[in-house]
Amino acid sequence: IWKAQSLSSASAATAWSPPKDGDLVYVEKRQIIETGEIGIFIVNNECFIKEAGEGGLISHNPKYPIIPGSENIQCIGKVLAK
Repeated sequence: IWKAQSLSSASAATAWSPPKDGDLVYVEKRQIIETGEIGIFIVNNECFIKEAGEGGLISHNPKYPIIPGSENIQCIGKVLAK
């Protein structure tokens, strides 16, 4: 269980609503997830909930651009539910 804190850049798949501060997010610990799945990622010491995309991490909030894929992205796990 992951407790969402200050995840203003959190993203969501179609059936997923972004977590708000304090929401509990259920995560299956994994180092790799499939394209289109929602995961928890660490990028430059910041934690994000994003959709894994072909070219990087996708935010469904238009205020935030795609985070380009690189070896600096660490997958923590797949988000199962909130």
